[in-house]
Amino acid sequence: MLNAGLVTRDTEKYQTLPWMAEALPSLDDGSWQINPDGTMVTTWRVKPNIKWHDGTAFKTSDFAFGHRVFTDSKMEIESRGYMELMDRLDTPDDRTLVIHWKSRFSYAPSLFFTTLMPLPEHILGEQHRNGDYDGLNNSTYWNATLVHLGPFKVAEFAPGSHVDMVAFDDYFLGRPKVDRILWRIIPDANALLTAVLTNDVDVTTRAALNLDTAIVAEEQWASRGEGTVRYGPTSWSWVNPSATSPIFGWDAPNQNKVRQAILHSINRQEIVDIPLGRALPQYPAAEAAAKKYPYDARLAQQLFSEAGWNKAADGSSQTGAVIGCPSSFETRQGLNHRLCHQSPGTFARRAWRSRSCSSRTGRAARSKTATIGQDWRSAPTTRSSKTGLIDSTRRTRRPRRTHG
Repeated sequence: MLNAGLVTRDTEKYQTLPWMAEALPSLDDGSWQINPDGTMVTTWRVKPNIKWHDGTAFKTSDFAFGHRVFTDSKMEIESRGYMELMDRLDTPDDRTLVIHWKSRFSYAPSLFFTTLMPLPEHILGEQHRNGDYDGLNNSTYWNATLVHLGPFKVAEFAPGSHVDMVAFDDYFLGRPKVDRILWRIIPDANALLTAVLTNDVDVTTRAALNLDTAIVAEEQWASRGEGTVRYGPTSWSWVNPSATSPIFGWDAPNQNKVRQAILHSINRQEIVDIPLGRALPQYPAAEAAAKKYPYDARLAQQLFSEAGWNKAADGSSQTGAVIGCPSSFETRQGLNHRLCHQSPGTFARRAWRSRSCSSRTGRAARSKTATIGQDWRSAPTTRSSKTGLIDSTRRTRRPRRTHG
């Protein structure tokens, strides 16, 4: 809401879309070039008439300045992410940005504002040029006096209480239809759910509801006709055999059969069914192209046996020595479980508690203000009312400047 970047994302379809940019770099039109030595160049063209919240005209050199600041080792940055993969940024004119990459990188067109954030050089440039790192790292710019490019700008920042935001009249995509948003900080997830159920909030941001609280909201709030709870694929968990493991690595014996056996051991339909039918089909292109390994426990055991894996007395498979749990994993929401101690269905039930959920009402278009509730451990609910509030359980501190 306060910031803007080159691209944004449709969180329901999980598609990357242009935001400040006119289009995404493409191999077809030459705006994404891969060099014989493995380096790359991506060229971006930004939309016209973009302004900072103080009315100053935006220039693509502000992206280059942001890159210099965030890659400066003296800046207190938690992660520099994609920016460390960039060799340099050129700005041949005020609307063109050319990024030279050190190596091939498939996510080069996905530069969200969190991965390449422009900074107002007319505000922070002198401080950075003078080497005033203490002043820059502790500047109120990062909270109370933030000036950026998004549809709303900061009117008031009260640590531990709220952030009051007002519509930015000169926003490059047009003035927002909502005049004011008050982001209230609610540190208790149950209190936030109560606020949703009693219509004390209009919107909860992406991590405010987990599967359990979304079901409560669906049964006690949406069922009254107050809105609709929606579920979106905003996060996922990746579990993959280690490529260098002596057991699962590509150099280990019979790895094709072992990996095929693992895939045939997964009951995907159970994973879909566990969240009470709330799973949504995603990635149709990948689904159409991917080779399928349907659940077949008998075939899986046959492949394990052909690969030299045999059942131990406790029912687990072994090769040479008994294999217990070769790996553990942790999801973004903090679940930490031993892989072989859970069936796919059990893991799905727990992992789905971290899925993002949102609820919306049909009155939002008629509202001039909005209430937003946020719990960083869960996901979004939106509705509308005559007054605007945003609620959040995020701890109030100087915002983390994290990239990547």
